[in-house]
Amino acid sequence: MTLMRLMALILCLAALVITPGESQASPGWEGPPCINLIANGNFEEDGGWEMGKTPKMARYSTDKSHEGSRSMLLGNLNPQEDVFSFSSIWQDITIPPEAYEVTLNFWYLAISQDPEGLDEQKVVLINPDDNSILGVPWKRRGSTGEWRSESLPLPNVPKGKKIRIYFGVFNDGDGKPSAMYLDEVSVMACVQPT
Repeated sequence: MTLMRLMALILCLAALVITPGESQASPGWEGPPCINLIANGNFEEDGGWEMGKTPKMARYSTDKSHEGSRSMLLGNLNPQEDVFSFSSIWQDITIPPEAYEVTLNFWYLAISQDPEGLDEQKVVLINPDDNSILGVPWKRRGSTGEWRSESLPLPNVPKGKKIRIYFGVFNDGDGKPSAMYLDEVSVMACVQPT
């Protein structure tokens, strides 16, 4: 990895709280600027995200957050209410055609009473035009016990096209529920200056 690419990646990862459309560069930095494509990635306001209408819908939560006062809760915490269900949120974004690097970043706190069952937490990339799956860059089972961060390079996303970033938690309804708190989501696109 060249020094310029390494510096661009560091810059992208450091700019997690930039609002969509804003770019950030260090003084004197002459590499490509990075733009956050996600709206309301900190969940401090309503909006920006679509929520699947399912038996266990995702919801804004003030119970736990990594930063600020709110996060998004997907899945189910109550064994008495564990039913077969998907709990999901998504947002459509357009990857700039001149994107140099694209990275998905987020913090999550996973809670599961079903670490060896079918329940899972995941991220799926979808083509919103036909709902085809472009990739599943992250999925897991079980609990984390604490907040953890993920930084996922997305080298194969189609440039100049709209994609859907989908977060989901699946519960199989066996009475051992799984959930995930989600916070500080960003998709940083580093673009070559024109």
